[in-house]
Amino acid sequence: MKASFTNVIETQFTITGLTEGAKYDFRVIAKNAVGTISKPSYNSGPIVALDEVEPPKFSIDPEYTQTLIVNAGDTFKIDADVHGKPVPTIQWFKGDKEIENTIRCEIKNTDTRTSFKVENLAEGAMYYFRVMAENEFGVGLPVETKTASKASEVPLPVGKVLLTDVTKASASLAWEKPEHDGGSRIVGYLIEMQPKGTDKWGVATSVKTCEGTVTGLTAGQEYLLRVLAYNEKGKSEPKLLAAPVIANDLTIEPSLKVQFSTYSVKSGDDLKLEIPVFGRPKPKVTWMKDGQTLKVTSRISTSNTPTSAILQITEANKDDLGKYAITATNSAGAVTEEIGIIILDNVSVDPKYKDVIVINAGENLVLEADIHGKPIPDVQWLKEGKEMDKTLRIEVKTTQKCASITIKDCTRLDSGHYDLVLTNSGGTKTVPITVRVLDRPGPPTGPLRVIGIMSDKCDLFWTEPSQDGGANISHYIVEKRETSRLSWTLVDANIQATSYKVTKLLRGDEYIFRVMAVNKYGISDTLESEAIIARNPFTPPSKPSTPEASDITKDSMVLSWNVPDSDGGTEIIGYHLEKRDKDGVRWTKCNRQKLTDLHFKVTGLSEGHFYEFRVSAENEAGVGELSDLSLFYRAINATTPPGPPHHPKVTDYTSSSVSLAWGKPAHDGGAYVKGYIVEMKEVSAEEWTICTPPTGLQATRLTVEKLKENAEYNFRVCAINSEGVGEPAEVHGSVIATEKIETPEIELDADLRKVVSAGDDLTIERACSMSTVCMLKTLLVLERSARSVRL
Repeated sequence: MKASFTNVIETQFTITGLTEGAKYDFRVIAKNAVGTISKPSYNSGPIVALDEVEPPKFSIDPEYTQTLIVNAGDTFKIDADVHGKPVPTIQWFKGDKEIENTIRCEIKNTDTRTSFKVENLAEGAMYYFRVMAENEFGVGLPVETKTASKASEVPLPVGKVLLTDVTKASASLAWEKPEHDGGSRIVGYLIEMQPKGTDKWGVATSVKTCEGTVTGLTAGQEYLLRVLAYNEKGKSEPKLLAAPVIANDLTIEPSLKVQFSTYSVKSGDDLKLEIPVFGRPKPKVTWMKDGQTLKVTSRISTSNTPTSAILQITEANKDDLGKYAITATNSAGAVTEEIGIIILDNVSVDPKYKDVIVINAGENLVLEADIHGKPIPDVQWLKEGKEMDKTLRIEVKTTQKCASITIKDCTRLDSGHYDLVLTNSGGTKTVPITVRVLDRPGPPTGPLRVIGIMSDKCDLFWTEPSQDGGANISHYIVEKRETSRLSWTLVDANIQATSYKVTKLLRGDEYIFRVMAVNKYGISDTLESEAIIARNPFTPPSKPSTPEASDITKDSMVLSWNVPDSDGGTEIIGYHLEKRDKDGVRWTKCNRQKLTDLHFKVTGLSEGHFYEFRVSAENEAGVGELSDLSLFYRAINATTPPGPPHHPKVTDYTSSSVSLAWGKPAHDGGAYVKGYIVEMKEVSAEEWTICTPPTGLQATRLTVEKLKENAEYNFRVCAINSEGVGEPAEVHGSVIATEKIETPEIELDADLRKVVSAGDDLTIERACSMSTVCMLKTLLVLERSARSVRL
C-alpha cells in the first residue's frame, strides 16, 4: 500500500500513522516527469515500529572541571551540550539540592543544549556544580566541577603601620592585619620603599607575618615606606607609613618601670624582683643597697634579659632589709629608682616551760613566755583548743616581749593542755603547754549504766574519770541505797575494774547506786545511777488452754491442754494442775511436782462424782494466770464401741474360698465383745459386702466361700459390743482366689508311731491339696479328704 499520496521530491520521507510494535516492509518507486514509473526497489526487510532509544548524555567545556575564581557580585555561567533520544529532561544541582529558576539563578534548556547562570555570588563561598540529563529511559551520568568555585577579591589594605626600629642601614615596621582578606587567605605582605626625591616605588622585602625589616638603606637618606597585602586574586591598596624614615641609629633615654616602691617577704622565703628596662641603645643596669654597691653572694644575685633587670634573694633574712636602688644608663642619659625591701620576722617564742608543769591543788599557776616577731604578734591563750574566758581567778598580761597568764587557787579542773598562740602578718606560732594539778580525782565519767537487771542482781558499768588528779586511779568504791531509805550501804570498797555485778538484791525493791574513784590524794565525788527496780525483765506466762479429759474410768481420767500463747519472755519450766469436786468448794492440786508434759493422769477419784479442772504455767518469773475452767467430767467407766481387731490375716485360700483369722481388739470399749463382722469387696468395686450375719460371729476365724476364681478381693474385720460396731481392721494387701500350690507333706502324729493292730484304720494328715498317695504296701483307701487319707 502507498505510504505517500503525493510526489516526494526529496530522497527521504517520514511515514506516520504506524502501529507501535507492528512489522513493516518498505520499498521506493521512482517516477519521472513524463509519468513513467520505475520498478520498485528491493524491500527494506521487516522493520518494527518502535521509538529509537539513546541514553541521555552531555558534554561540558573542560574549563568548568577546574577551579573557577570569580569576583564577588559577578555573574557565573556554565554551558553544556545535551544528547539523548527521546529528548532528555535537564536538572541542575548545587551539592545534592536541585537548583530552580530564580531571580539570581537562570536555567535555559533546549533539545540539545543547557546553560546555567548565577548572579551576585556570595563572597568567600565555595561552589560545586553538577548537571545531568533525564528522559523516559533514565537519568544520565552527572558531570560536576572537580573542584569548588569560590567567589573572592583582593584584600582590603592593612591596618596601622608603625616604625619599631631604625638604624643606619635598616628600618623595622609592624602593622595590623587587613579588616577583610577578600574572601581568600592572605598569602603574604610586601614592603615597598621610595627614596625621597624619586617617584619610583620598589619592593624592599616580602614577608608572611605582620612585621618586617627593610635592609640596605643609606645612612642619612630619607625614605617613604608602605605595606601591601595580597591573596590569590591580587594585591591590596598600599598603606603608607605616617612619616618618612631617616636611616640613622635611634637613641632613646633609659626608663624603668617599677610597679611598687616597697616589697615585703617572710624571713626564710625567696624574693625575685624583675624590673622592665627601656632605652636605646640598651641601657647598662647597676644595683645599690643603702648607698653601697650591692654585694653579690650565694644568696643574692642579679641578671639581665633583653627587656628587664632581675634581683634574686634566696632565703631572705633580716640582713636583707633596706633601701635598694636600680640605675639604668646609656648614651642618652641615666635613670634611678629606689625600692624598699622589708623582711617579716617569723613569730618566735622562748617558753620557759617545755615539760609538764605539776602543781598542788590550791596553788597558783603562772605561765610566762618571751615573745618575738615583727610586727608585734597578737597573743591568745587556749585551753583544750578553746579560748579561755576571763574570770576573777585568771589574769592575762601581754607586753611587746612577754606574755603571761596566772590562774589562782588551782583545782584538778585546771589540769589539761594549754596553747599560747602568736599571730602576725608573717605567720602563726603555737606553743603547747601541759599542766597537771595534783588533787583527788574527778568523779567517774557517766552515765553509770545499770543493765542485766534481775530480781536479785544487776550489772554496773562506768568510765574512768576525765581528771585523774595527777595520779593513777587505784580503785573504785560502789554503794547502794533503797529509795525508801536515806542511808547508803557499802557494796564493795576495792573494785579494780570499771564494772561490777551487784547481788543479793530484794525482789521488787527500788535501788540507786553510786561509784567513786580513789587515788593517793583522796576519794572523788560520786557518780549516781538512775533508780531501778529489782525484778526480772520477763513476766509470768499467759494462761494455757482449757483442760480436756479422756480415758475416763470410775477412779481416774487423763487431762490434756496446750501451751500458753506467751511464755513471758523465758522458758516454761512446768505446769500446775488443780481439780475441784462439784460437791465441794476447795481446789486441790493434782500433782506434787511440776508437770513438764501437756497431759496428766489424775487418779484417786470417787466413782460417780463430777470434777472440773484448771491448769497454770510457770517460768522463772513465777506462776502465770490460771486457765479457763474445764467442763465437769464424771468419774465412771465409759463404754464405747470396741477398737479394731488385732492383726487380721489370710491363713489359706483356694480358687473359690479364702480363710481368715484375727485376734481380739486391744480395747473392748468397756463392754463385752459380742462378735465380729467380716466384709469383703472386689478390688475394682466401691461397696463392701458383709460375709457374716449382721449380729456377727463369735469365732476369730472364718472361711469365705463361693468366690469367683482368679478374682482379686479385699477383706476387713470389725468387732461388736453393746455400744455398736467398732473401727474396722483391713487385711493387708489383696487376695486372688486361686488354687494354692505347695509341695505335699506328711506329718505323722506320735500315736501313729505305735503298733497298729490288724484291722484298724490308719489316717495320715498334712496334705494341703488333693495329692496322690502311694504306699509301699498295698492298702485300701477307706476315706480321702483335702488334708487327710484314711487307710
